[in-house]
Amino acid sequence: MNRMICYLSLNGSVAGGERLKSCQFQTPHWQPDHEAMYIQSMIAMSAMQRFITPECETGLMPFQHQSSGFVINADVYLTNRERLCELLECDLKTADAVLILRAYLKWGERCTRYLSGVFGFMIWDPRHQHLFVAVDQFAQAPLFYAYQPDKFCILANECSPFHTLMPQLNLKVSRLIAFAKDEHSATETAYHEIQKLPAGHQLIITTKGLIQTCYWRWKDQRQTRLHQTREEYYDALQHHFKHAVDACLRRQGALTTQISGGLDSSAVTAQAASLLGKQHQSLYAFTSIPHGLAGESYRSGWYYHELDRIQKLVAQFPNIQHVVYKATLSTDIFEKLKPLQRCFDQPLRNINNLDWTLATYEQALANQGRLLLIGAGGNGTISWAGSSPSETIIALGAAIKAKILFRSYRWTPRLHETMLSGRTTAPLRASVYPIQLWYGVRRLDPTQELDLAIFCYNVPQWVYRRGKLPLQRRLLTREGLRKLLPEAITQNPYRGEQGADWYLHYNLHCDKWRYQLLTLTDMAQGILWQCYDRQKIMKLFDVYPYLEHPPDRNITHDLCHYLLRCVSLGSFLNEHTNNA
Repeated sequence: MNRMICYLSLNGSVAGGERLKSCQFQTPHWQPDHEAMYIQSMIAMSAMQRFITPECETGLMPFQHQSSGFVINADVYLTNRERLCELLECDLKTADAVLILRAYLKWGERCTRYLSGVFGFMIWDPRHQHLFVAVDQFAQAPLFYAYQPDKFCILANECSPFHTLMPQLNLKVSRLIAFAKDEHSATETAYHEIQKLPAGHQLIITTKGLIQTCYWRWKDQRQTRLHQTREEYYDALQHHFKHAVDACLRRQGALTTQISGGLDSSAVTAQAASLLGKQHQSLYAFTSIPHGLAGESYRSGWYYHELDRIQKLVAQFPNIQHVVYKATLSTDIFEKLKPLQRCFDQPLRNINNLDWTLATYEQALANQGRLLLIGAGGNGTISWAGSSPSETIIALGAAIKAKILFRSYRWTPRLHETMLSGRTTAPLRASVYPIQLWYGVRRLDPTQELDLAIFCYNVPQWVYRRGKLPLQRRLLTREGLRKLLPEAITQNPYRGEQGADWYLHYNLHCDKWRYQLLTLTDMAQGILWQCYDRQKIMKLFDVYPYLEHPPDRNITHDLCHYLLRCVSLGSFLNEHTNNA
């Protein structure tokens, strides 16, 4: 893990390193294992490394290839190391960043075609006097940049350096209005001057200009029919999934997983426990359950938590150390995130999930760990529900209804491709990525490992489903991983809530949040009330001064999906305008 910055001068001036030294990132959670700078004429790079894998210490960054002078700065965790080492004839102990640099030396701009995993990197090429930049196929390691022709280009994997290095950042009101409508961009941020590199793209930056190209597309991954029978597809899934999880186990310290009791997080936890058990190693599994809520949720087919099913999985793997968490209700999530506001590229969206999300990172650190495994992408890959033409028409009707009722229109004709690609979630991952840097814990999702995702993309829809009922869908995981998971999970037709007790936080802090909205700076209020209806927001505080019972769908929409996001935007704006 590397909090990295690059300053490229485009007007012939020297890129002074003193400016980068002023870009502090002082997290209370960890100290750098390595910190250094590279300065040479028009280019300056800064690295603040936290060693996640045993190989990290062999690639101290910025890393310079001595014979050629090429330099790399990277935030990277590769999942195809063995294949890459074989192609490059490298030792298996070679650091991931060094492997990428050697791949560039061998294949040039085509090197990204040989990489899979989580990566964002920049390579200074002294031969061509240009900077080569790329992010992975799902943009799991984001890169932000500010390009001003004939002046400079600044790059970083969180946004606080731009506040320091640029004289003034201007908020992009149109993007903030889009945020309020729950519309998110793969390339834009909340600032006019800062862009982000979309998934599967790369840049070449020179004094003459900037060229962005796409190196990876889903349409190029379509394959002819792989297998003939369900069982053949199930066997192939077991092979791909085992490899995907195994590729995510390189680490320093203990390993932690999130487990909610659903198919995806349970599968990741079970597979990791199985692999670690063979090495006589423990696995820490983290589950969040709500205060005072159990059984069926207000949503049909959902449960407030699935702890009883999780306990059956834990009993199946004795090396799992299970941790059950309940929120500390006195914690104000906006106050806790205040030191990070300048690191975010836009306001945070899913406030109701953040308490247990941060608690997971804190648990990983408490166990002396630096790696966290999740299964958030599984809904589009291993546990895709399957689709039919009639359901596509129904989904279109639901999207039109949502547009009429909530002014929110989401229609995606190729839903499976969109889900497994992570296109709709990549902007949200980018916005919360600074939290990983803040805690120094790398988050990996084996369900989105590249080879596994491509396999799932090419699985026919009839393999995923037999009918419309819950137990007739998501069959790739339900049946394909039945030897790995207990029946209580594979044959569970229900789904579990996350952060269902968010309303208890609201009860404790709503008066404070209301006061904060009323006392924002004039500039922040001027922007905020262009994005939200001021009268409607303030009326919600009056209508819901206290929630006695768990909220229903309408209250959840009004408060969690509307009011709390307004407070999030207000916190973001206030931090920016206070420092303007």
